[in-house]
Amino acid sequence: MNKTIQKIITFAFILMMNASWASAATFMPDPIPAVENEMAQIQISITNGSTLHIKNADGQVLEIYNITGVKIFTQRIDSPSRSYELSNQPRGWYLVKIGDFTRKIYLK
Repeated sequence: MNKTIQKIITFAFILMMNASWASAATFMPDPIPAVENEMAQIQISITNGSTLHIKNADGQVLEIYNITGVKIFTQRIDSPSRSYELSNQPRGWYLVKIGDFTRKIYLK
């Protein structure tokens, strides 16, 4: 099903569920650019193959998961710019989660 037909069906469903055009319009989902912009500000980088650098995530909770989904690290980020040494972890892929923001990293 193409996106245009999907949008028409969704809009028709909303109209059927609401008594009037005005009330249906109030229930239309808005795009979420504020959340995307907020998440875009968080910066994650790796240097020296095992040093994780995080910027713009002050007050958020950092969680790191290995490739099998086991949580290996959790900590509240207490400054605008933080670094974490992960050299004690085996080489491979990891998921870094900060609030609703998730990024895949590779440790060498």
